[in-house]
Amino acid sequence: MHRRVNILGVTIFGSLLLLACGGNKDSQQAAYPIQQQSGAPGTGTYPAQQPGTTGYPATQPAAGTQPGAVPGAQPVATPGATANPQPAPTAQPAATNAQEVDASMAAPVQPMLQQLAKTQAPAGAKPLGNMIVANFSAPGQKFEKQVQLTANKCYTVVAAGAPGVSEVNLKFMSLIPLAPPAAVDNSTGPQATLGGNPNCWKQIMFSAPMNLVIEVPQGQGLVGAQIYEK
Repeated sequence: MHRRVNILGVTIFGSLLLLACGGNKDSQQAAYPIQQQSGAPGTGTYPAQQPGTTGYPATQPAAGTQPGAVPGAQPVATPGATANPQPAPTAQPAATNAQEVDASMAAPVQPMLQQLAKTQAPAGAKPLGNMIVANFSAPGQKFEKQVQLTANKCYTVVAAGAPGVSEVNLKFMSLIPLAPPAAVDNSTGPQATLGGNPNCWKQIMFSAPMNLVIEVPQGQGLVGAQIYEK
């Protein structure tokens, strides 16, 4: 009998001990809950990173810029290239015609013209029109003056260049295109005479306008000329 009481006591004590140990295990599981490894909202965890990424979103280039360009950098010009190439200036050709000037500027040549008239114009010849004065700014220029000539009249033209003029030529030209000169001077130097005394030039066939052409092949400066008619 006593032995049964001891066995029953041991059994009851063991059961109580098991109950006590089981309660402690449940309390430990409640104190340390298992953390979830997913990236669901509200869990407080971060999603797993993809291999090869840094964790920051890729930066998109600003509108109007090329990929890889440095913001705020100035474009670099290509060597030897110009934005708006300008055409090279071209040299202007020299004027081929001399310019007529006022007769009051003929003072440097007037004494020479008067002297030529005394020796080259026939006796009784009178000036036809006003003195012609032109400025030749470069060698090779010419000046043309249209005059009306009368049939059966005799004409003499004298011309003189101011200092700086080396050669003066005179000729009468018809208004017909490509026509040869009607008369030319046979003198050289800065003074010229067409139809000098005693062989004045005659407009025999009919009255017509003619061009008096004065040329300066050498030198430059003022040239004065006077036509005489008889």
